[in-house]
Amino acid sequence: MQFAIKRLKTIQTGERPSDRYKQMLFADAGNFARGCVFTLIACLATALQTDMSSVWAIFAALSVITAVRVSAIYYGARRADEADEAVAAAKRFYEVTGIAHVFLIGIWPMAIFIEGQTYVEAEFFSFATALCFMTGLVGRNYASRKLVVLQLAAAAIPMTVGLAWQGDFWHILFAVLFGVFCLTLLKIADGMRGMMEETFVIAEQNFRLAHVDGLTGLPNKGQMVRILDTAIRDRTPLALHFVDLDRFKRLNDTYGHSFGDRVLSLVADRMRASCDEDTIVSRFSGDEFVILQHIDGDLQEASRFADRMIAAVGHPIMIDGISVTAKCSVGTAFFPDDAQTTAELLQRADLALY
Repeated sequence: MQFAIKRLKTIQTGERPSDRYKQMLFADAGNFARGCVFTLIACLATALQTDMSSVWAIFAALSVITAVRVSAIYYGARRADEADEAVAAAKRFYEVTGIAHVFLIGIWPMAIFIEGQTYVEAEFFSFATALCFMTGLVGRNYASRKLVVLQLAAAAIPMTVGLAWQGDFWHILFAVLFGVFCLTLLKIADGMRGMMEETFVIAEQNFRLAHVDGLTGLPNKGQMVRILDTAIRDRTPLALHFVDLDRFKRLNDTYGHSFGDRVLSLVADRMRASCDEDTIVSRFSGDEFVILQHIDGDLQEASRFADRMIAAVGHPIMIDGISVTAKCSVGTAFFPDDAQTTAELLQRADLALY
């Protein structure tokens, strides 16, 4: 339920609901681990074939950094929704070690290419594996253009040097084509990022429609029922306040529905300002509001809260030079004392109101 409260508050204030970049980096840790293991096996195969000390050293360094990075990503994946310093440090660690990781993968084929002896199979195997890894990192890190650029450069520069080292026309031509390939990967990352941002915007709009009242920005009836269901399932002691504005229909008939909507919006702001962080105000329908208040066995606190709410709403409201007073009535029911289900609790609070 705390997640639902946090999610609603961030949307109501216009904030981004979470660090999407952080979540993307830590997503799908299993596939990342498998890709790293495949790269290690390929590096080991070329080390066995060439028996080059430089390739063996690269394999040893890759083994260490792979173990460290996979462990860090699994840690971040478990805690990606948390906003603490430890996860922020894990994100920075991911970025720094990621550049070092792909740099090692880039110098792996370079070391084979610049060797005096020709190892055709090892050259092909190392270069192809590095290309696969670079393509995978674009699909994984597209949320950060800066990180994609740095990682592509870290791998591509030594690989290009290795190709150019051969000095013949075909290797130099391949180096040029390889540069074009890297630019294409960057464009693909840009397109993926734009598409995903658009998807997030649409998802947030749909979330608002399904969970948030369009006029007041408060949770709507459906969302409050879901929050209540969760609280009751968790056996959380609570007071449920059913609030109804007195003679609101007369105000609507006198000044018009547009005026009434502005009154509702201001009343909602007053209710929200009168609540602490753990109290949820929702607009149920029309001029009816439902408030969920956490209590710790002190039933009198609920009574005092209702009195404060009536006083806050009852202050005169000035709109376009017209002063009106939107008084309200409050009915309260308690869980688990008065009801055992969401429907019963709402019914008892509604009954108490009238």
